[in-house]
Amino acid sequence: MIDLHTHSTVSDGSDTPEALVDLAVKAGLSALALTDHDRQDGVLPARKRAHAAGIELVAGAEISCQHSWSPAKARSKTSYCASRPPATPATSVWWPAWPSSGCQ
Repeated sequence: MIDLHTHSTVSDGSDTPEALVDLAVKAGLSALALTDHDRQDGVLPARKRAHAAGIELVAGAEISCQHSWSPAKARSKTSYCASRPPATPATSVWWPAWPSSGCQ
């Protein structure tokens, strides 16, 4: 089982990135996506903990954005992006290429 939408204390979550990994391991998950709002500051500490714990971490972001094809129809939209990094050491952070990362 995997969880593809989590928030840490880096944005509006109640647990640190490392604690989220610990909770995922305790719950028996095989993978966890860290998808904090508009930031990826927690990816490196979470990736280090995930590597040590033997769980896969997917780096993601919940991106707040405004789009408007007409001023009268302007609205807020949140886009979710998650990308699986290439095989890298646990100390590496993989940053997706914005905006061509496939965010919808």
